[in-house]
Order: sequence, then C-alpha cells, then structure tokens
Amino acid sequence: MRRWKRMVALVAAVIALASCGGLPTRDGTESTSVQIGAAHTGVSTTKIAATPRMLWSKHFGDGRVLSVPIIVGELVVVAMKPPSSTPPAAPSSVVVAYDRRTGAQRWVHQLAANGDVHLAYADQHVIVSGPLKDLSALDLHTGELLWSTAVDGVFLPPPTVFGRQVFLTDESSDGPRLKSFDLDTGTQRWSTVVDDETDAVPAATADGVFLTAAENVTTKLALSDGHVLWRRRFDGTGGGGGHAVPRNGRVYAADSSGDYEPPVAGVSKILDQASGVTLRSFRTSFQPVVGTQNLIVGTSTWVHDLTADGASVRWAYHPRAGEHILTQPIIAGQTMYVLVRGLAGPNQPPTSNPDVVLVGVRMADGKESARLTIAGDGGQAPPNHTDNRPVMAAADGVLAFSWNVLGPVDDLYVVG
Repeated sequence: MRRWKRMVALVAAVIALASCGGLPTRDGTESTSVQIGAAHTGVSTTKIAATPRMLWSKHFGDGRVLSVPIIVGELVVVAMKPPSSTPPAAPSSVVVAYDRRTGAQRWVHQLAANGDVHLAYADQHVIVSGPLKDLSALDLHTGELLWSTAVDGVFLPPPTVFGRQVFLTDESSDGPRLKSFDLDTGTQRWSTVVDDETDAVPAATADGVFLTAAENVTTKLALSDGHVLWRRRFDGTGGGGGHAVPRNGRVYAADSSGDYEPPVAGVSKILDQASGVTLRSFRTSFQPVVGTQNLIVGTSTWVHDLTADGASVRWAYHPRAGEHILTQPIIAGQTMYVLVRGLAGPNQPPTSNPDVVLVGVRMADGKESARLTIAGDGGQAPPNHTDNRPVMAAADGVLAFSWNVLGPVDDLYVVG
C-alpha cells in the first residue's frame, strides 16, 4: 500500500511539474502567415508563460536566409535559402518542420532551386512561394508535395491563404498582378493588374483582399474575381510599403519603408473598410498591430498603444536606456512582445547591453512584465531598419522567430 501511495504521489508530482513549469500545452491557436494570420493583425489569443524560457533553438551560422516561421499543431515550420556565397551547384532551398516542443526535426522537403522562399498555411496545406517561379503546397504532416504551379512572374512577398484561396502578388510579364489560386489544386482562379504593388503582402477577410504598397497605395479587391472595389493613393516616403490590416471595419495602412525618428507625419492612414475614405492619420515605422480595442504603433525607441480608432494614446512604452527595439511587436494574450538590444544609435556599436532580450509588456498599462535574454552576438550591431526586423509568430503557447541581421549567425528560436 505504501509503495502504491508513493507511486501515486510521484505521478501527481510529475503532472504538476508538467503543468506549471513544463512544456506548453496546445490551445488550438495557429500562426499561419506573416503577423499571425490572413488579416496580418499581429494579435494571437494564445498565452505565453508569465516567465518565458527558451524551449529550443537552432544555430546554423552559415549565412542562410530563414523565412518567418509558421506554428501549426505540434509543428514549427520554416523555409531556408542556402547562403548566397554558395556555388551554383549548391543545395536548393528547403522547408523544414520541427517539433514545437522539442525542436526535433520531423520532416524536410527540398525545393527545385536555390532562392528566397515564403510560407503560409491552411487546412493541412503548407503553401510555399518560391524559389523562382513556383507556387506549391506540402502536406503538413509529411512534407510531401501535394501540388505545384508555375507562375508567370517573379514574386517576393509571402502568400496569404483565406477562404480556400491562395493570394499572391508578383511582377508578371504584363505588369504587377494580384493572383488567386485554388488551395486544393493550385489552379489559378483569377489575376488582376494592380498598381505598383508587387511588394505588398495581401491581407484577406470575408469582405475582400487588401494591399498596401509603395507610396502608400491601398487597394481593396473582391474575393470572387479580383475586381477592384476601391483604390486610394497617398503621399508616401518612396519606400516599400507593407501589408494592410483590415479590422474593426477599418483598414490600417502604413508606409513602413524605414525607421524614421520621428515617423513621417500623415503617411499612415486609417481608412473606412467599405469605402476607402480616410478616417485618420497616424505615425509609425513598423507595421501596425491591431486588436479589437488597440492600435500598436511605434519605432525603434518607442511603442504607443492607441485606441482602435487612433484618436488617443492609452500608454507609451520606452525600452531601457541604451536599448533599441529590433522586432515588429506582436500581442499574445494580454502581453505585447518585442526583442530589444543595447545600441548607441542606428548602426552603431553596442553600449550597455550586447545581448538580445525578449521583453513582455502588459497590455493593461504598458509596463514590462518579463525579460528573457536570448543571445549575445559578439558585438555586432544589426541594421536599425524596419526591413531587417525579425517577425515573430505566436501560437499554442510558444513564440517563434528567426533573423539574419545579428552578425554572421542565422538562428531560429522557440520560447514558451
């Protein structure tokens, strides 16, 4: 009897350890595209541990280029382009799936060529854009090829999946286009000429497809056939734009071509989702993060939490002295997460803090709630520019992020 009681107590202790300080349990959330999902809001309902810790990491150190990860079920999936210095006969780009909890490799799929690759996900399909002129779908569980489609154009931005359609912008032979492909077969559904929007990541909801591109050209198109519902052009900075965020009956459109201090006034707009009419201007250097009641904007030195209509500031966050914000913020549960690093200024040597630190900020009041040192990088300072900022994914109790700007080492990290 005593032995049985001891065994029961031991099992209970193991269960308690797993629930309190063990690996994160699944909660059914997914991170399927840049900025969490098809609308690119940057907001996830998943909750990260109050005191986050490193679950696992991969350190490649060979100059390869990693995509924004996706998190689905028990997998973290990332695409990798071999180093640019590799000879022409080098291995091609690959897509790799890792176990969300342990980092063990589950499968690897080798692509047909060496080039930039981006990912999205829906309904057991890992969508791969690139390299070269290929759009393909892989089985989530095995990495096996489901279909592949040759595309007449060169596309750079990640794809977006919504309503069993895959949306993709590219530079076709007759000009920039937004294209729709069938999720199940890869068959092209429609193709629409757009205005200088080949670097735009499509955002999609049941109301339509939205693009924000260079010079802050924002367009809404119909899901069914791609016809233009409205298009608005505003004064931009001449940079690459980004992605629109449709939410709350509005479209949040930011021209985020550089880390301006302060950001250029009036460039970023809040538009009425139905008509495209301008409702308000706002300032930001990174893509806006949009909740039901929040609009997160900022630069490398500050973050503001605005009301969703952009009318007032709820709180302001400033990193510690000598630190700069490296990443596009995301919201997971009731916490905002960013990566910071100690810098003297843009592109200057590090000062007080050579390490990269994950910072959690409470959405209730803008106060820091957690700090986790990720890594030092040997004194190399990354470019202080939004185009080079790593983008985090969040789902099922973990954060995943990769980068290629912290010196020669290219890393993938998963925190929970």
